[in-house]
Amino acid sequence: MNILMLFLVSYPFNYIYPGSGVRGNSIGTFYTFKGPSSNWWNPSVPPEGKFSVSGEWNNLLGLFSLIDGCISASIGNIGITAGYSVFNSGSMPINPEIEDSSTLPESLGTFSETEKAYLLSLNHPVGPIHMGIGFKLNQQDMLGARGIGYGFDMGILYRKNRVSIGCVIKDAGGTSISWNGRVVDVIPAAYIAAISYRFVRENWDLKMESSLLYQHEIHYAIGGELTFYFISLRLGWSSLKGIGSGVGVSFRGFYLNYGVNPTGFGYTHRLGITYSKGGA
Repeated sequence: MNILMLFLVSYPFNYIYPGSGVRGNSIGTFYTFKGPSSNWWNPSVPPEGKFSVSGEWNNLLGLFSLIDGCISASIGNIGITAGYSVFNSGSMPINPEIEDSSTLPESLGTFSETEKAYLLSLNHPVGPIHMGIGFKLNQQDMLGARGIGYGFDMGILYRKNRVSIGCVIKDAGGTSISWNGRVVDVIPAAYIAAISYRFVRENWDLKMESSLLYQHEIHYAIGGELTFYFISLRLGWSSLKGIGSGVGVSFRGFYLNYGVNPTGFGYTHRLGITYSKGGA
């Protein structure tokens, strides 16, 4: 039971990581290419086209789920993204062993945890460099209590020819979650760097990417995406999530993506759809 509670707190977000999207999770890295879901991990990533909208669904073990969506638009040289995500743990047993078992009954029933996040990010290019900042509102509900926290991310993205280099500080300075007026939880800052290179030929397009994540410890990843005409195949490996793979199909501005990460506990399935208007 103790293991189960630790699993609830730490395990799901290792595999249902909000931010890198279906494409990024499929290749294990933090996707540096254009697309609205990329703004969840780096606010400096420019929008895909003049206007785009994206929605994604992630599921682990048929129990934990994460749904997120966002809208991006380019207004002059300013990129704006508004996003929303909701994570639900499903029904989990309450663990009496984490307290004094001599004074608690054997069974305390079940509970569920819901975490929501609201995002607003802005980015602006200066030559080949894109700079961005994202503001977040985090809300957590569990056992009849609610926690609220405010945080922000800072990102920078260098894009020149076929090379992209992205760096971001997520939850800069730490994001404090206040429960009933008291600060109980702090989301520590995470530092992420990613680099990618794009090979382009007449009938195919290959993107290779690698990233590093530091939050208490270092995690690294490498992967790639190969596109033939309108079909994309993805494969990668991450020290955090293991092997990832996926497939995508594009048609007249619509992009449908599926990804899967096998784990020792089961599979994380991801499904996403994006519509982009005005070119990539």
